[in-house]
Amino acid sequence: MKQLKIIFYLIIHLSILSCRSLDTSLQNSQNLQDDQKIIATYSNGVVKIIDVKIEMEKIIAKNNKLKNLKFESLNSELQKVIIQEVVINKLASKKAKQNGLDKHPDYQMAINLFENELLKQKLFIEIANKVKS
Repeated sequence: MKQLKIIFYLIIHLSILSCRSLDTSLQNSQNLQDDQKIIATYSNGVVKIIDVKIEMEKIIAKNNKLKNLKFESLNSELQKVIIQEVVINKLASKKAKQNGLDKHPDYQMAINLFENELLKQKLFIEIANKVKS
């Protein structure tokens, strides 16, 4: 049960981050095109700009002093570290799915909670934007 609470809080935190970053990037169609550009490849996979942006959001969320940090401003070694982190995350996720962990009831419940929270937040943002107009 404690594990489920941790997963739930992590998902809520990530949903807040994803709403913030998605709303920002969805405002400009050029950003959407840029976000899909491939910046690295690995065996049976690619890393896109959007993947790096999401990883950067997670890093910034842990340390507010980094809030203006941009991937492009990092030196090549730090960029490489960020890309490697994205690759590790993608490979771990793929392996977990291969092992059937995405079928586990705790995982399914967490995904359902995440989906509901994200949809609720998107609705609130939509309402707020209509009120502003």
